Amino acid sequence: MRTGRFEDALAATDVAFAYVTLSLPAWENGTRYSQADALRALGRFDEAADTVASSLASTPEGANGRRWGMRARVLQVRIAYEAGQPWQQDAAENLTDELLHASWYGAAVELMVVRARAAKSEELASEAATLSMGLGDPIMAAGAVDTAGTGRSTARWHGQSNRSRVGYRTGGANHGGLCRGSRMHSASR
Repeated sequence: MRTGRFEDALAATDVAFAYVTLSLPAWENGTRYSQADALRALGRFDEAADTVASSLASTPEGANGRRWGMRARVLQVRIAYEAGQPWQQDAAENLTDELLHASWYGAAVELMVVRARAAKSEELASEAATLSMGLGDPIMAAGAVDTAGTGRSTARWHGQSNRSRVGYRTGGANHGGLCRGSRMHSASR
C-alpha cells in the first residue's frame, strides 16, 4: 500500500482471500481489512465500508481478534471521513484513547492523522509525527507532518520529539498525556 500500487494490492488481497478461505479461515478478518484498505485507497468507499464491516464481523475473540478489530475500527473511521460522511469527533477521540491505553501506538498514529486532517490541526499532526518518530517510523511521521498541509519544515516537530518522546514511552495512567485530545506532555511536567 505504501508504494501506491493500489490495484496490485487489491489483486493480491483477492488471491490471499482465496487462500485464507481454504487454509487459514482465522485470518479472514486480516485479509478483509487489507481488501478494505485497498478499496479505500482506490476511492471505492462503499465497497470499502462493506468490506471493513465484514472484517469486523469475522474478527475472532481473544487478543489477536481484538488487535485486528481495533485496526478495522480505525479504518472504518478513515473510510467514513474520506467518503465525506459527517465527522464523529467524540468517537474518534474515544478510539484514540482506547488504542493508546492498549499501547497500540501505530494504529493510534493512523487515527491521529485522520483526526488532524478532519480538524485541520497542525498541533495534532505534529503530535502524530512525534509519536511516529518515537516508534521508529519516519515514513509515517513524514505523512503526519504533511497532513497539516502547512508547507513548514519538519524542524518544529523534530525538536518537539526530543522533549516529548519520554512522555508517551513512560506511559502511566494517561500514557504521557496523549489521551483525550492527544495533548503530548514531557515526563518532566
